[in-house]
Amino acid sequence: MKYGVRGTEELKRNLEKLGDRVGDALEGATRAGALIVQNDAKDRAPYKTGNLMRSIHMETTKKTNTIVVVEVGSDLIYAAPQEFGTSTGVPAHPYLRPAIDENADEVKKEIKEALADILAGGLVRVA
Repeated sequence: MKYGVRGTEELKRNLEKLGDRVGDALEGATRAGALIVQNDAKDRAPYKTGNLMRSIHMETTKKTNTIVVVEVGSDLIYAAPQEFGTSTGVPAHPYLRPAIDENADEVKKEIKEALADILAGGLVRVA
């Protein structure tokens, strides 16, 4: 799932005022949205030992002043077969895709609110 931030020229100017801290601000807002997906995926994960649930995490894989990529998932070898099933008959137990799909509006709202808080919270004075 990809999200973009579109804004007015005022938003762009305020982000430019952050200078080198723009990437950090964007990362914080993006991670706030990703946390919603992470928590919901943990709630949905198939449970036998709890290892899959505990392994679901988020990781920033790219960060610049214009792009931030935060990935949510698991590194366990059986995480993907649980999500998608297998050709050998293991049924799919989707936990990550539904967490993304069903929370898309809430994630967008959280990112937007987090950015507004960052811009208004002293990092940048909004006139």
